Amino acid sequence: YPEWVYKVAGVTVTKTIVMVQGENTVAVNYEIEKGNAKEVSLSVKPMLRVTAKNTAFEEMDAKEFAFNATLSTHCTVTKASDTIYFATNGTVTEMDTEVFGPLYFSQDERDGRDETGLVLLNHEVTLAAEQEKSALTCVFGTKPVDCSDTYFAEALQNHKTYVNSLMENSKATSELGRQLSVSADAYVSE
Repeated sequence: YPEWVYKVAGVTVTKTIVMVQGENTVAVNYEIEKGNAKEVSLSVKPMLRVTAKNTAFEEMDAKEFAFNATLSTHCTVTKASDTIYFATNGTVTEMDTEVFGPLYFSQDERDGRDETGLVLLNHEVTLAAEQEKSALTCVFGTKPVDCSDTYFAEALQNHKTYVNSLMENSKATSELGRQLSVSADAYVSE
């Protein structure tokens, strides 16, 4: 699972991403360590690239997306019959729709899609870190999602268990071979 660490003015933010096995769901967790800071607030603007394979996201497509905040912690972004469901433990605020880019997408390039493209920004998520350690979790999926206090930890543990199972059950004799089994599994599709 990918993880990034950012340090600014004594505050540490660790961003971790996990995909839920067998679902079109991704969870992003921002662990915030306040350090000596008295007040810390983290705001993120999710960049959405909602396109089918071999289809480019164009600036005019942004007008076709509808944002709907069902609660201060849940929203949907819809275009025609396609919906992205979003849940967080932070607060969701709608913002003026913005198209940003072009950005480079290495995974898309390897997957047969355009390697550069635009993204849609239409909401912001904020969490005031009230404790020494706090976490902002954002969950995106193609089915309704929820974001309990333990959602991310459970998703990450399930992912680790799955990866360990792949490595243990591979017939590879080297560590590199077992890691390649995990990588290959990420590209297997039905």
